[in-house]
Amino acid sequence: MGQKVNIKIGERSYSLTAATPEKERVFRLAADSVNRRYDELVRKFVGTPPIELMSMVALNESIGRIEAQLESSRSREDVSALFKQLGQYLDQH
Repeated sequence: MGQKVNIKIGERSYSLTAATPEKERVFRLAADSVNRRYDELVRKFVGTPPIELMSMVALNESIGRIEAQLESSRSREDVSALFKQLGQYLDQH
């Protein structure tokens, strides 16, 4: 069924259900990441409405995720090319 998890993001609390302890850990790490970035923006842009700050947090988190996906894809391509080169080398020797 899952474990109920309560997390706070910005000014609001949310009740989530984590299927596994690992998923609960991911929820908490994600909430911590969002809250750290939100707190930075609150200090930097005093008086800015929370919804605007959360929009910037969402954009920032999405940029980070997309950059990580692109880097992962490049890494997989590099590994594939290295395996191909290794195979060619071994075939020659």
